[in-house]
Amino acid sequence: MKKIILSIAMLTLLLTLTTVAASAEGLDGAGTEINSNVALAEDDAASITRADGVVYYDSLVDAVADVQNGETITLLKDTEGDGIVVPSGSDFTIDFGGHTYRILTTVGSTGTETNGMQLLRDSNLIFKNGTIERAAAGIQILIQNYSNLTLENITLDGTTGESANSCAYVLSNNYGDITLKGDTNINAT
Repeated sequence: MKKIILSIAMLTLLLTLTTVAASAEGLDGAGTEINSNVALAEDDAASITRADGVVYYDSLVDAVADVQNGETITLLKDTEGDGIVVPSGSDFTIDFGGHTYRILTTVGSTGTETNGMQLLRDSNLIFKNGTIERAAAGIQILIQNYSNLTLENITLDGTTGESANSCAYVLSNNYGDITLKGDTNINAT
């Protein structure tokens, strides 16, 4: 009887260690490694810290697509990328970490893709500690807001990029509230 109990205990311990090792070296659904001991890769632009580790992303767009309500995305370096659409019902923070995000492409409703960022209704968003710049000439509205948006220690710069003087709105608010905190600047021509 003692041998059977000892064998069951050893088997349980072995299965537990195998499960822990597998999850420590695990992958999320997108195939991104979630081990907090993984070194930051040179091309990683953003991260989200979760209970099971840090998830790194090649782009801010990818991080926004994967962020869960209540989480914070951290920009890891100055970077540029596509325009961003934040779906309705989102609730998260982007901490730019003192870095700049330059928007290269437009987003928006079908037929009117002229926004750098489109923040949709029933969302609560915080953007803080950095700069968002317009890089593409086609961006007529740097941020098209329908959310409850807090801007804290952030600069929105519509004076940069090709044909810088053609940015009609740096920040357009069609719905929801905007709160400006700290050293927030909105640069327009």
